[in-house]
Amino acid sequence: MSCRPATLLAFAATAVLALSAAVVAADTPRISFQIATGSTTGTFFPVGEAIAGLISHPPGVNRCETANVCGPAGLIVSARTSGGTMDNLLSVNDGGVESGLAQSDVIAAAVKGTGPFKAKGKQSHVRVIASLFSEEMHLVVRAKANIKTVSDLRGKRVSLGLPESGSGFTAREILT
Repeated sequence: MSCRPATLLAFAATAVLALSAAVVAADTPRISFQIATGSTTGTFFPVGEAIAGLISHPPGVNRCETANVCGPAGLIVSARTSGGTMDNLLSVNDGGVESGLAQSDVIAAAVKGTGPFKAKGKQSHVRVIASLFSEEMHLVVRAKANIKTVSDLRGKRVSLGLPESGSGFTAREILT
């Protein structure tokens, strides 16, 4: 995974600008802004933490002059664990969380209401604000499995990831 620093900074700046209008003074009540990510052992959680850090502690802004108040006054940004891409999209669409990380192919299915979102309908309340990084997927097999091509997988048992995961969705799209 390779996060583009400029993209992360753009994401952070967009979130800061969107939220700073509501945060005008140090005595302003705290505003919580959550970024739904995935499990703590996955790729999205550290990315969400990095974005939260950039928003809460923007470069060039005085650091923590008052205990627990850094960056825009009253704005508390945090990465939140979640069930992953599909969960994030549903939560953002339903207003349960302000933002979330998701894979582009799953976002496309969500806004069209296709694939795993067919029964749930179009997720029309989500918008993409930044492309953070390219996500590669690798298909691996045991060396002794005598599998040389994807077509050799026919009739074999293949683990595609959790049914509700973005990786599982992408793998199913590629292999079906």
